[in-house]
Order: sequence, then C-alpha cells, then structure tokens
Amino acid sequence: MCIVTKGKEFRLPQTAIKLSDNNISQVWRAGEKVYKRSIPYLIRNEYAIIGAVQDVDRAFIPNVRYLDDYTLMFDYVHDRPVRAAEIENFRSQLLQVLSVLELAGVRHGDLTRPNVRWSQFGKLYILDWAESRHAFDPAQDKRIGGDRYWANKMLEEIERKAE
Repeated sequence: MCIVTKGKEFRLPQTAIKLSDNNISQVWRAGEKVYKRSIPYLIRNEYAIIGAVQDVDRAFIPNVRYLDDYTLMFDYVHDRPVRAAEIENFRSQLLQVLSVLELAGVRHGDLTRPNVRWSQFGKLYILDWAESRHAFDPAQDKRIGGDRYWANKMLEEIERKAE
C-alpha cells in the first residue's frame, strides 16, 4: 500500500491496518510493527524527545526507528488491563517513568491510559511522544495539570477497575 504525504511517497506493508487517523497524524499496524505518519516537525520532535529520554533509561519505550521526515516505525506493544495483584508493580514502574522524565528534562504532556501500555509480561511502555516538550519549553502541554497529575488520575482509574 502506498501513501503520499505532501508529495512524499511511503510504502506500507500490504498487511497494514489503519489504527487511527486525524488531522495531524495517521497510525497503521502491520504485524508487530506500528507506522506513524505525521508532519515533519512532530516526527522530528517525537524522535528527539524519545532520544533524550532513552539517554536516561530506555526500558519503557518501544523500539523506534526513524524512516523519513514523515514516518516513524515502532515495535507494537500489546496492551491488557492491570490486574489487582499487579497494581503495585504498575505504580512502581510509573513512578520510575516520572523520575526518568524529570532527569531527562522532559514533559510527556499526555500521560493517559491510551498512551500507557501494560504488556502481557507486566511491563509498562509509554507511547505517543509527538507533543512532548523539554521541561523548559514555555508551550503548554496538551493536558493541563502535568504528568504527575495525569499519572495519579490514571492510577485511581486503574485501582477502581481492579477492585
């Protein structure tokens, strides 16, 4: 399947299935890979922010590859609900993520459950870094309140569902 963005062609695997499509980006899955296509500024920003975070700790970021100015390719992370017996492990990993973000000088800006995956192996992964910012960037986050606020809201929701 061939897609064209601003005159730039990109060939997706024939098995690709569109996961999301909005005014800014499109996401496809083909097997165990995810292809994210967006405007060059957001692709470069996402890749740079991921790099800054990976310099501190790469454990919670799926493998990513920069394919071109419009496209990133990630390993697909299967998501599942957090079981009651796993809440403390989830909380511990999420607190580690928040510490790493602070050490890296990064704000995720949209740290909500759709962007936090809990793998079948009980490992936490963070997705969608496109609108992340460096801590000193004066631009407002997508979600007002900050990463800690949204992480706490997510934990409350998970605890309610696991009861």
